[in-house]
Amino acid sequence: KHYPAALVQLGEVYEHLRANAPRFGTPDLGRLAFGGDSAGAQIALQFVLLQTNPALAAAMYWHPQMPKEAIKANVLYCGPYDLAAFANTGSRVLRFFVHQLGWAYFGQRNWMKKPQAQQASVLDHVTTACPPTFLTDGNAFSFEKQGRALYAKLTALGVPAEGLFYGPEAGELHHDYQFSFDKYPQQAEECYQNTLAFLNRYL
Repeated sequence: KHYPAALVQLGEVYEHLRANAPRFGTPDLGRLAFGGDSAGAQIALQFVLLQTNPALAAAMYWHPQMPKEAIKANVLYCGPYDLAAFANTGSRVLRFFVHQLGWAYFGQRNWMKKPQAQQASVLDHVTTACPPTFLTDGNAFSFEKQGRALYAKLTALGVPAEGLFYGPEAGELHHDYQFSFDKYPQQAEECYQNTLAFLNRYL
């Protein structure tokens, strides 16, 4: 299924939990965190923004499914947050790769020129209503610049945000470094511990 199917499915998960709460130990739906990795980070954040940014919700004809106060935190790993930036990247290989992924996701060959791509560029849609956010990325072959840009914008808006990024002294940390405890044991453990501490603070 094409965009916005993944967002619809996230909403269906919430509705299923709400309708079947006793089966799941009565989860506290007033105290939620959303998160994802890579494209999942973009999807998770866009779903949260649809609950907290009325202008984006209206543009997508979306009816928020939960009170924004129920969303206590975001956890975002290695995500692309500014899709328009890929059109200007100096890497032909990256442009081609992202173009093919976008074509598959949006179902349109010229997806970068469509309104859906602007909707999905979540960097443009974060507001002061965005919940506290933890975000990280590797420093090689990933979306570090976009992660840093999102962190800077959240901070400028006064949203509590924690960013975990690494300089060249850490060596090359590739996309999804945080899962590679064998290859990057120190940094993966640091991300894990920082994520737990962040969730403990806000949940």
